[in-house]
Amino acid sequence: MSDDDRTHGVTFEDFDPEDVDYPISTADLREEHGDVTLDMQGEETTLGEVLAGYDDELQDVEALREAVMTMLPDDAVGREDYSDRGTEEGSGQEADEESL
Repeated sequence: MSDDDRTHGVTFEDFDPEDVDYPISTADLREEHGDVTLDMQGEETTLGEVLAGYDDELQDVEALREAVMTMLPDDAVGREDYSDRGTEEGSGQEADEESL
């Protein structure tokens, strides 16, 4: 698994989204790759389960990743509104006052 296989805390196990022939409908994607395991910080689900109810044509890898992130439950990708990046120097915002 490369670092590119992990997106926002979600790992595509034994699956490279780059290998999919795009564009592809989510129905066809679920049929062809629905059993692919997604690891979400220790919890697992399948690509088919995540994309159930999502009906769209995916144009590229980024569209697939966005669809997965959209359909995951809120707790699947870590703490909401959390960033470990800190504040930018000279941004005029203190860490405690940073607006989201």
